[in-house]
Amino acid sequence: PEAVLFGQIVDWLDADPAFAALDDEKKAQRYSQLWADIRESIDEAHRDDSIKRVIKADMATYIAFDPDLPATLHRFRSAGKRLFLLTNSGLDYTQAVMSYLLDKRLPGYASWRSYFDVIVVDAKKPSFFTEQAPLLQLDADGKVRGELLGHEPPLRGRLCQGGNVQALDRLLGLRGDRVLYVGDHIYGDMYRAKRAS
Repeated sequence: PEAVLFGQIVDWLDADPAFAALDDEKKAQRYSQLWADIRESIDEAHRDDSIKRVIKADMATYIAFDPDLPATLHRFRSAGKRLFLLTNSGLDYTQAVMSYLLDKRLPGYASWRSYFDVIVVDAKKPSFFTEQAPLLQLDADGKVRGELLGHEPPLRGRLCQGGNVQALDRLLGLRGDRVLYVGDHIYGDMYRAKRAS
């Protein structure tokens, strides 16, 4: 979203005769400051949850529901694949979005959590891939039950908070090279992870 916004504002600036009259160095400074301002605004909107409040109030407007998603996840599970959800979002927002996308879509899946072996909220990516924060198990209400060391028996729909990639690997019984990672910011998440591990 920030790249689209940046591109639109650059087009608007470039069409302004006063901006066009600036020398190249001044233009470059304005572009650089514009990018910094957009990044800070996007980060602030995530920190204060203002984006999430708007989305939760009208999910159909902001989140495209793919009717094939539940069946696709089911096919992965049926083929013996282990599925996990790893998000920087808190439990409240994750619950709202995932319920909207997956609850009551297929028989045999009582809730969205049934599709996943492990759900990790508040992951703090990219530091999830580079640091050693404890992986905490949560109960259904989001209360911390204790630290997971990664040797616990498999439990479908296990809800966790924080953690690190090594603890998740142990919990799933997988090595990193056996994982297909799909995300909305793969470069930001995975580039740092590959450099650090």
